[in-house]
Amino acid sequence: MRRETCSREAHGAFHERAPIRLGFHFRNYPIPVADVTVRGHGLLDGISQVNLSSFPIHRGATFSQGRRREQEASLQKIYEKSDSRLQVFSDIRITPTSEAILDFSLLAYPDDIVYVNGKPYDVNLKEKE
Repeated sequence: MRRETCSREAHGAFHERAPIRLGFHFRNYPIPVADVTVRGHGLLDGISQVNLSSFPIHRGATFSQGRRREQEASLQKIYEKSDSRLQVFSDIRITPTSEAILDFSLLAYPDDIVYVNGKPYDVNLKEKE
């Protein structure tokens, strides 16, 4: 049985080559926004539909994750109050026609006690521990 060995010169030359760098740029088709809704929950239950024409994402705009985050921040600024807490959630659905439907949910609750099914929960309890 014959054994092949690699000389130091060949081995060293192989490892001393400059690394090959590959770069990729992915492109996709723009996703138009078909509909945007804002719903309030908790203290904001029953808010009227917000005029979204001045926001980063509105019907007819092109969807992007950055604009979605901007929209969440804008809604946070508008509805945040000093005596309550606000959480903004978003749901994105892509239709079969490749359009985005965005639903923003705003949950506002008092700064001290929240009632769930009639039972009070102190929301500051975790922060005190």
